[in-house]
Amino acid sequence: MRFSFAGLIGAAAAAALSVVPSLIPRSSLIQGLIGGVLAAIGYGIGALVGWLVRRVRHQPDWRSDERARAVALLLGSATVTVALLAGRRWQADLAEITGVPAPGSIWVGIAGLVGLAVFIILVLAGRAVRWLVRRFDRGLRRFASPRVATASAVTVSVLVGALAVDRLPSALVTTLSPLFRSMNASTPTGVDPPTSTFVSGGPDSAISWQALGSQGRAFVAGVTPTAQLTSFSGRSAKDPIRVFVGIDSARTPDQRARLVVEELERFGAFDR
Repeated sequence: MRFSFAGLIGAAAAAALSVVPSLIPRSSLIQGLIGGVLAAIGYGIGALVGWLVRRVRHQPDWRSDERARAVALLLGSATVTVALLAGRRWQADLAEITGVPAPGSIWVGIAGLVGLAVFIILVLAGRAVRWLVRRFDRGLRRFASPRVATASAVTVSVLVGALAVDRLPSALVTTLSPLFRSMNASTPTGVDPPTSTFVSGGPDSAISWQALGSQGRAFVAGVTPTAQLTSFSGRSAKDPIRVFVGIDSARTPDQRARLVVEELERFGAFDR
């Protein structure tokens, strides 16, 4: 499988940027999916930029230089590896802040392998579409002028791309939903239901412990004890409020957002 020199540079840059931390920790699987998708997008952008440069400046085809491609692949792999190692450290910091289990030692390996698999699948899918468009273009040239054939082929490629963008995410969600739901049903080791009346999933919460999901249960169970807050500040502290609504808590995002507000009101968060 041959890769574009400029495309590899774009893929490595995008994959490295994908490890930038978000508000909540990511599992290795989620990081791999995000990294693979962004790497494929970066590859496409890089390959397009390389093609435009060659067309405008009449530069030699970088793809014919095996050494340049090998160097790009080596440097790109090293860049992504370093980025994943840094990402694991950031995820560990986030896990400590949010009170969820820290990523294990295999986080980097799983994220890298999943990302590589997703990247290759998406690049192959893009090449399959390109091959079909070229075949369509050659077939049309038997009945129409080259300009009409090319314009028609480009139109078809745009329509196919738009259809893929519209349908692919939902298809992926449908395919991966059983896996994510089985992961979401598990409870991390050492995580127990909260006893605080100011925490989602607790005695006074309208949201059940099971509906919180795996990450939600770990999040609310990691609430800082009041005694620890008092010891740290030297003043009497109130019970911390921690709210989380899992995907199984309500059917739609709007309903889940409404549950969050209701939980905050129930715990008196707006009076603090």
